Amino acid sequence: MKYILIPLLTCFTMLSVNAQLDTERGAKRQQNGRIFGKILDAKTNKGLDAASVQILKKVSGAVGESSKDTIIAGMLTPSNGNFSFNNIPFGDSLRLFITAIGFGTVEKPLQLKLNSSMGTDGLEKDLGNFKITQEATVLENITVTTTRPALEMGMDRKIFNVEKSLTATGGTAIDVMKNIPSVTVDVEGNVQLRNASPQIFVDGRPTILTL
Repeated sequence: MKYILIPLLTCFTMLSVNAQLDTERGAKRQQNGRIFGKILDAKTNKGLDAASVQILKKVSGAVGESSKDTIIAGMLTPSNGNFSFNNIPFGDSLRLFITAIGFGTVEKPLQLKLNSSMGTDGLEKDLGNFKITQEATVLENITVTTTRPALEMGMDRKIFNVEKSLTATGGTAIDVMKNIPSVTVDVEGNVQLRNASPQIFVDGRPTILTL
């Protein structure tokens, strides 16, 4: 009879140890969970592409320093707006932070709690849909000011804007012409442009006046 009890006791001991190890492994696995959800455009009710979704955790700073947010997970949503995070710790006070260019910001407290009534489904949490609205940007009045350059190049002409010439202030037409690039004026007032007599326009109209 003694020879029978020894193997039985050994068997029960091994079963007890294995059960304890399985329990510890299960508890360790249940320390982390998965969360998922979807970002929607509130106007079109369609998934929002490239929205930034972050999971933040408040971490205490050094002595005398305030606590700060640390990103423990983050992603950009695909075109359908879905997001999903694995290995989210249970029990920690977290914060869901959602941003998108041209849209409002969404912040939501988040905490995964594990209790005895939660089965395997308790390891996942559906956060549902988040509808975010576009932000209206109101621009202040804008005044656009432009000035004409001193010399403009046309298809078949050069346009010299007299108001840009300092010589035009208190000077004569001859003084202005003498300061135009490639234009020469002789002592008799004859105007030449590269050894040829050009057609002169004043305010866009041809003139036959001599200088």
